[in-house]
Amino acid sequence: GINAEYGKQWYQRRVRGGYLAVTMRESASCPVLIHNVPRHSTQKPFNKSKGQVQQVEFHPTKPFFFVLSQRYVRVYNLVKQAMVRKLICSVKWASCMAIHPKGDNLIVGSYDKTLVWFDMDLSVKPYKSLQQHKKAIRSVSFHPRYRCMLPVQMILPPL
Repeated sequence: GINAEYGKQWYQRRVRGGYLAVTMRESASCPVLIHNVPRHSTQKPFNKSKGQVQQVEFHPTKPFFFVLSQRYVRVYNLVKQAMVRKLICSVKWASCMAIHPKGDNLIVGSYDKTLVWFDMDLSVKPYKSLQQHKKAIRSVSFHPRYRCMLPVQMILPPL
């Protein structure tokens, strides 16, 4: 993904095949756009967001699109253009997410030091919730081949 800041707008881009997803955190009317590059078309998966969009991801193998907001992960089917699932994060403020390369597991990090692990085949509630961090979790990632995950907490120097 590519992150960029232009003025007060904050953009985040995710690429999969011929699709490009762009999030604009400050925009309440159009927070997410999905561009189909080969067809030169753009679609809005939803008109208004329910909560501030933190991050978006494409499913690695299926036509699903994940939208992380403050407390939920909404899963949209891009073919049917409808919401399929709404995962309940059980945290105060989610900060980041990652999908396993096989697409069967999802992890969400939060500013309240909690890592939430979803098994996509089981439930809309977390499979495990781990609270072993001393600082906010700013980034999460999966190993490309194995079922290993890596939460990262950044300690910023005082200004």
